[in-house]
Amino acid sequence: MFNIENGPKFLAGIQNVRVKEIGPFCFHVQRQRMIIDWPSDYDRIRFNESFHYEFIPDKSVGPLSMMIQTINHPLLVSDDNFENFKIILTTTKNS
Repeated sequence: MFNIENGPKFLAGIQNVRVKEIGPFCFHVQRQRMIIDWPSDYDRIRFNESFHYEFIPDKSVGPLSMMIQTINHPLLVSDDNFENFKIILTTTKNS
């Protein structure tokens, strides 16, 4: 994950963007598959899959509530000409 360190100055056009890598944020992932349909020919099965994520604070660089400013990547790559590069998303994760 990359944090934008000078978001306001970058948005104002005063400075080029400065980013710093932040991490790791560690999670334990538990996956469960519930079988919906299992035909007698055993050719294919249908199932629903769910994931449970548990944050591991002692292996992470900071808490989930850490404030991070980052680029909104999906919006950025959807922009054809990249002239609206000043798209910043501030996210806060709460546990």
